[in-house]
Amino acid sequence: MGNWGLGEIAGQPEVLEGADQRLGAVVRRVADGHPGVALAALTLLRRFAFEAPVQDLLATVAAEGGRRGGVALASLAAGDPDRALALAFPPGGPGLLDLRLGAAEAMPLLPAERLASWLDALLADPAARVRMEAVSHLPRDAAPALASYLVRALADADGSVRAVALDIAAPLASGPGADAAVQPVWRAAYDSALASREADVVASALDAAVSLADGGCALLAARRDDADDLVRTRARRLLVEKCGEDPGTFARHPFATRLSGADYRRLAQLGESGRLVATISTTRGSFEVELLPREAPMTVGSFVALARKGFFDGTTIHRVVPDFVVQAGDPRGDGTGGPDYALRDELNPLPYVRGRVGMALSGPDTGGSQWFVTLSRQPHLDGAYTVFGEVTAGMDVVERIEQNDRLLSVRVREEGRGVPPGLAPGSR
Repeated sequence: MGNWGLGEIAGQPEVLEGADQRLGAVVRRVADGHPGVALAALTLLRRFAFEAPVQDLLATVAAEGGRRGGVALASLAAGDPDRALALAFPPGGPGLLDLRLGAAEAMPLLPAERLASWLDALLADPAARVRMEAVSHLPRDAAPALASYLVRALADADGSVRAVALDIAAPLASGPGADAAVQPVWRAAYDSALASREADVVASALDAAVSLADGGCALLAARRDDADDLVRTRARRLLVEKCGEDPGTFARHPFATRLSGADYRRLAQLGESGRLVATISTTRGSFEVELLPREAPMTVGSFVALARKGFFDGTTIHRVVPDFVVQAGDPRGDGTGGPDYALRDELNPLPYVRGRVGMALSGPDTGGSQWFVTLSRQPHLDGAYTVFGEVTAGMDVVERIEQNDRLLSVRVREEGRGVPPGLAPGSR
């Protein structure tokens, strides 16, 4: 049947003549205008990835790049690992970032004997995001045979790569079967993660301690009175949940705040000063969000301050889950970045309906700069994540966004709230 381009799929269904009807139905959806449908189709094609025409189609889509290209490459890897690796890492140097990320996501689809050669390429990638994704997708049952690669990841120059490696390497760093090469590097990476004070990195390190052979109770106990609120709170929660500690034994510590009395007075006035509207420009178009300072004054205050500093401009929209959320606001573009502070949760009764804007978390009181827009009703988020805005225009743009698109700018303006009927001068 030859190579299948997207135009052929959309306009020439005869290329499917004689093909399995199920396969034909999936292939026709590869060119669907809705990104969620197209990505689902490309993912389903890995079931047929051992068939040559399907491999040709997946290679064609991969060559076009973008999120669809990355998913196509991962599916291709399920049937032809050599061809997929050559597309992501051609002889002249690394290929498109989306394809290298797709290669990282393909790790669980590879036969065990191919993992080492793929890790050689992925862990040498210049982009920390690729290295991090490679480690996070490494099959856990393959970890003992790949201990030398985990040592490389634990010693990586990037803190987020090290943090991800901590969890998968933990079983090799303790207990009777501990790997002598892994143990010291694991502990150094753990100490470095806690010292970073980066919310996501700290949370990952403390969670990884639980995967140690002894449950990590000694390491967690050493942090039960840590001066940092995030470290102390996370360690105590894990001590109660995993180690059976009595919370009544914990000494009381006042929570630190980065805000002054004047800051709180300013935030209290924020909700009365006018209507705050953020115009968010992306490579797919622009949409508007009305911010909700009455419901979440600290979160809105932080978002506005970051936007006015240009913090979000030019960043990657790093997470898109069809029919769930579009997530952005990470300066690193990999889901682990943020500002140099954490926000307390401001939980309110607003439900997560389609178009609501919320603060992403890695645990209670760990909000920072990452925010998301819900693409449909999500009741399980209600009362757990701060709602601080809602899309008022351009929801069609939000629904066209694909993972790894760019967020070009966020601009906030203040508008008058208007006067409710009956309260205008001369109305009485």
